[in-house]
Amino acid sequence: MNADDDIREKRIAFIKILRTVYLRLVDQGELDARGFLVYSLCRSADSAELSAMQGFPLGDWNLLQKASDSWVRSAESIVRRLIHLKRLIRDFNQSFHKDCFHIEQIIAYTYAHELARKAFKREFIKAEQVTLTESEKVVLYESEQQVKLAEEELSKFDIVHVKTVRSHYACQILLNRAASCYKDQLNHGLITEMEAGTLLEEIEEHISNLVECRETVHDEKDSDGSKSERQRCGIKTLFKMPTLLRKSTKQEKNSVVSINSITDQARSTHGSTPATAVAPDADV
Repeated sequence: MNADDDIREKRIAFIKILRTVYLRLVDQGELDARGFLVYSLCRSADSAELSAMQGFPLGDWNLLQKASDSWVRSAESIVRRLIHLKRLIRDFNQSFHKDCFHIEQIIAYTYAHELARKAFKREFIKAEQVTLTESEKVVLYESEQQVKLAEEELSKFDIVHVKTVRSHYACQILLNRAASCYKDQLNHGLITEMEAGTLLEEIEEHISNLVECRETVHDEKDSDGSKSERQRCGIKTLFKMPTLLRKSTKQEKNSVVSINSITDQARSTHGSTPATAVAPDADV
């Protein structure tokens, strides 16, 4: 096998790992399977694999942008309008939600590439192999270059929007993990079906409200005394969870390094002030 064929095979293997990472993030509650974000990520991986088969370098970032600029973004807006019609009529901000979609897309993309590179190294560095081969190094370099393009794009967004998306992304993960724990409790007979249904409906409402929330700091009540964004988004619910559930999410709250480093590096590299937020780490 010549060098070009070897690089092509390793490139295809990396893309397959990347696609598996996207699906794993869905299973772990870190990406919403019902949204167009996952669709665009997986579609870009499919297109990148076809391109790699033809001998082209890894270029899934540009392919992801093409997927997002097609009907995906329009469909996302339509779905949000249907689900949150009343609130959207009141205070819909198209620019804000457009930014949120792209910021979350960049965070998920760069995070998935980081996990895929780790998995790729574990896959190809065998017991008898001390270092990666030249072909494997080429593939990892291409991945790093794609991530740099994504980080450059992230640095162009409003820092407040970046902080908001990162904060809510972490909150969504914790809520999804809490829902998973309630389902486990139901399966083991620790809570009744009625109790589980009530709890899961509440979490589902909080996750839906995260789409509309624009706050980075959540007070207990709004100035008019109504239910605050803190309550609507489920942040208060997380602190009220039973001890068993808090233990199950402790690992996620204690391992908040990867996406912090991704977005902060993008900001510092391009001369902006780093944002503060959290996100979980994970292995594939």
